[in-house]
Amino acid sequence: FSSMFFLLVIGLLWTQDFKYAYEDIRTKIPILIFPLVLSDNKYLNFKVIKNLLFLFVFSVFVSISISFYLFISSEMSDVRFAFPYVSHIRMSIMIYLSICILMYYLIIEKGNKLWYSLLKIAGIVLFLVFLMVLELMTGMLILLISGFIFLISIVLLSSKKWIKIGFSFL
Repeated sequence: FSSMFFLLVIGLLWTQDFKYAYEDIRTKIPILIFPLVLSDNKYLNFKVIKNLLFLFVFSVFVSISISFYLFISSEMSDVRFAFPYVSHIRMSIMIYLSICILMYYLIIEKGNKLWYSLLKIAGIVLFLVFLMVLELMTGMLILLISGFIFLISIVLLSSKKWIKIGFSFL
């Protein structure tokens, strides 16, 4: 992560627009700080990571809810204007990441209460609906490609012949 930041700083040698360059560096400073904080944090355990990931999912939900409200409450010619906080492309990637986080914890965590699993499923469905209604094609494309790769990996790693034969007919 840190080397990507330093490549950006080296790229300043060839820039013409220093105002944009300084703004770009300011927004990418977390790329430099994030690995340092994570690698040196002795209080960072699996429970804290899980809570941070669910906080991220909740933050994405709040942001997309605001964007959805702005989209349906006004007559917008372009859906990109419904995202006041972040680019629509980044938002679609954050929605995709939220779906992956919810699916991961839905599959990995066994023995949870039924309502907790249903809440994760509802979150996944809601994020998928947001992707389709707000026409976030980047997120849908990434979701389809990664889903296809995941399906292929399951088929290749499966020891059951009927799964491999069934997939070969697709």
